[in-house]
Amino acid sequence: MGTVDLSKLAGLSGRVGPIVTYATKSGKQVFRAYVKPNNPRTPKQMAHRTKFALANQALSPLNKIIKRGYPDDKNAYRRLVGKAYHEAVTGDYPHYSFDYGKVQVAAGKLQLPADIRLQFHPLSYTISLGWNPQLPLSSQPGSDTTNYMWFVSIPKGLWK
Repeated sequence: MGTVDLSKLAGLSGRVGPIVTYATKSGKQVFRAYVKPNNPRTPKQMAHRTKFALANQALSPLNKIIKRGYPDDKNAYRRLVGKAYHEAVTGDYPHYSFDYGKVQVAAGKLQLPADIRLQFHPLSYTISLGWNPQLPLSSQPGSDTTNYMWFVSIPKGLWK
């Protein structure tokens, strides 16, 4: 027979046979019996799942841009999905649509570049973003040493 030092299992997560273990936000380790989840598929639950899936599907192609736009925030993508769920997903179930104009993919004190160009390519479902790197005000924060061009693939069905 062996002994298990539970203090060494901090952060353990998962299922082993009939036991499920996880760590709470406060760091407390929890062990409980596995219970098969109930999936009633109520209209409210299905509406929530559809809305959450749309927010995730719309922002996933922008993941790298979001990480770069919030370099000090490791949870920026998750936070933006939650914000998009509440603010950018519009319409009624099951006819939701996504408003990209309500998503802020970067934050900071940099000034906006001049001559921003956006082009949607309907055959490939991609967006090309480009801008003039010359800054309008040299006294404001920013750098005009780099000219960016982004290509982002957007899942079909998210564009009207």
